[in-house]
Parts: sequence; structure tokens; C-alpha cells
Amino acid sequence: GRVLAKSEGRVCAIELDEGRFAMLENNVRVAGLEETVSCVRGDFARLILDDDGPEAARSALKEAEVLFLDPPWGGKDVDNMPADSVELEMSGASMSELIHRVAQPDFATMRHVLLKLPPSYRLA
Repeated sequence: GRVLAKSEGRVCAIELDEGRFAMLENNVRVAGLEETVSCVRGDFARLILDDDGPEAARSALKEAEVLFLDPPWGGKDVDNMPADSVELEMSGASMSELIHRVAQPDFATMRHVLLKLPPSYRLA
């Protein structure tokens, strides 16, 4: 994340979990990236699909140039699953649905979408 924030422009970092959000804010502060990284505590899928949540959060997301998604992988056994067998979602929305949404005109500043996925992820 630090490399992206230093080289690619505005980053909006969204974390739902309270403990992980505190770590995120601390990491951004320690790295000195407060000017380029906006930290938002919330549900990414709901922010983009429902256009729901605080205005500041929606605005930060729509101004971001880089989107990095690290969805829940489904447990420790995911690495042992056959290739092309895992479908991931966030808050009930498929990854393809979420990516399609950020490709729409109201996310025009979004230049890069990066996904952290298990080897067994279904790319369909």
C-alpha cells in the first residue's frame, strides 16, 4: 500500500473491522501518507453499490485513483482448494459485480484496481 500511495496518487483505504482500521490509520500516519491516503471505516461494497454511508467516505472513494481489494478468502483451507474453485464476495456482492461498479463513470478517477486473491480464485 505504501508504494502505491507514494507513486500512484490518491488512495482511499477502507476497512470494516474496527481493530484493523486502527492499525490502518496508524500505518498511514507512521508512513507519513496522510496527504495522499484517506482512511475510511466502513463497508466497501455498501459504499459503492448502495451509494450509502457518510458523504466524506463516498467522496474519498470517488476521488481515489487506486483501488486495492483484499476480500475475505474463506478460511485457512482456501490454499488447499482446487484451482478455479473459489468465488469471493464482500457483503454479499461478487468481486466481478464490485469491479464492474467501479468501472462506471462516477468513478472516473479510478485508474488501477488491484486484487489480492487466493490461487484457487475463479476468474470467470
